[in-house]
Amino acid sequence: MPPLKESDAARSDSPIEIGTSGKTLVPVIFWAEEVCGLTAAAPGWAALSFAPRVPDGLESGSVAVPIPTLTGGAPDVISMTFARTGGSTNRTSCCSTTYTLTLPREMPVVLSLPLMTDHPTITVDGAPVSLIPGARDGLPNAACSLTLAAGEHWVVV
Repeated sequence: MPPLKESDAARSDSPIEIGTSGKTLVPVIFWAEEVCGLTAAAPGWAALSFAPRVPDGLESGSVAVPIPTLTGGAPDVISMTFARTGGSTNRTSCCSTTYTLTLPREMPVVLSLPLMTDHPTITVDGAPVSLIPGARDGLPNAACSLTLAAGEHWVVV
């Protein structure tokens, strides 16, 4: 992922500040979709695509994305936080990344996650999931599809 520049924030009316050693302006839509990886996998957010691309050096972050309700009215919210553990914030030497994904309702989710080791285990709510190995952006990646209930879910890579 190319480094972000302050001029990138001009693409959004609502830039946010992130960073562990200084501040970087990032457009909210870029943060939500490209970094945190939350996008609609079906019209009206009937399904979720979760494909985070957290850059090296970033140890934690969060986002909340308003989505339409199935019945109309005030929007629902999908939220996600992440934290890297193991003493490194580098994707290739980091022990693990924990994503906490909060869904407003049951929905199908397509996970596409970066792999941290040659022998990865990805768990959702403590249970291992079956993976389809692949690559994204030239890096090892794994994908799977599942349906998650409303509430908090822990995805560990």
